[in-house]
Amino acid sequence: MPQPERCTDLEARLLAAMGAINAEVTAWVVLPNHYHLLLSVESLGAVCAALQRLHGTTSRAWNLADGMTGQHQVWYRYVDRAIRNAAHFSRALNHVHIKPVKHRYVTDPCE
Repeated sequence: MPQPERCTDLEARLLAAMGAINAEVTAWVVLPNHYHLLLSVESLGAVCAALQRLHGTTSRAWNLADGMTGQHQVWYRYVDRAIRNAAHFSRALNHVHIKPVKHRYVTDPCE
């Protein structure tokens, strides 16, 4: 599970990875044990490849920093969904913003 300083590092790496594939990032949140992205892309394949690279490099770096190589695993999957309509987009946007409140990391979604 990423530690707080790793969340900041992950946020920067995640946004850079999405920028590298020209993804339009509408919303994101990085939590201690997972993250959410709402983005527009030309190709889901590009997102998959970018996340595989990101997960591989961060897992390796964090495992080395923790002295745990081999079986220690940081990331294990991702899920994508196509936005169907404006109502679905609004629900997805709300989901991203409400997650840190739900998990009690913040009290206001604007934080």
